[in-house]
Amino acid sequence: MEFYQNCTDGPDIMKCEFITKLVWHIRVFDIFSKMITELWIKGNCVTQMLSKETLNKYRHLLKWKNNETILEFGAAHGNTSVKSVLPALPKDYKEYILSDISPDMVNHMKNNLNIPRSKIIQHDIATERLQNEFTNKFDHIFGIHVMHMVPNPRQAFININKMLKPGGQVFISFAERLPMDHAFHNLLKYPKWSRYGHMLTPHYYSVNVEE
Repeated sequence: MEFYQNCTDGPDIMKCEFITKLVWHIRVFDIFSKMITELWIKGNCVTQMLSKETLNKYRHLLKWKNNETILEFGAAHGNTSVKSVLPALPKDYKEYILSDISPDMVNHMKNNLNIPRSKIIQHDIATERLQNEFTNKFDHIFGIHVMHMVPNPRQAFININKMLKPGGQVFISFAERLPMDHAFHNLLKYPKWSRYGHMLTPHYYSVNVEE
């Protein structure tokens, strides 16, 4: 319960889960450009807990080399990076790049994080114009509970493949569907509310997410 207390005023898990789900969709709706950073931080405690559990469960599958260059995309405020990703990294990594599409989140990380040998950048993982400097650059790429908020995950995976060095590894966790997807699906039936339909996860209509 200590983990929840670190990100809320008390161990009210149901309240925390509701805020987390709400803020997920606020983030998508605003296309990440008008993010209320404080609200995201307050409501992101469930994601932090799940990220830590996931990395602890599967970190034994990660194969490390010396002096690695590592990317984490969708790092948001960086709390998950500090509490979950950073402890899983080797001590001798060369560079740890944290990126997010939101300028507000990037500014928050720059003002509040102090991670050794790190660099914080604004970057869209699903850009159709991937910079040449990112090609074959990273030994490991992390995306923790973020791919379901990327409108074009196919392009994101194309970019990740280009950015990864030969023999590198990718560690990505995401939700196939979210609890409120069905509600947003129903809103598409009504012209007045259809503009909120884009808040659906990209995989909602997919029979096989891997496709």
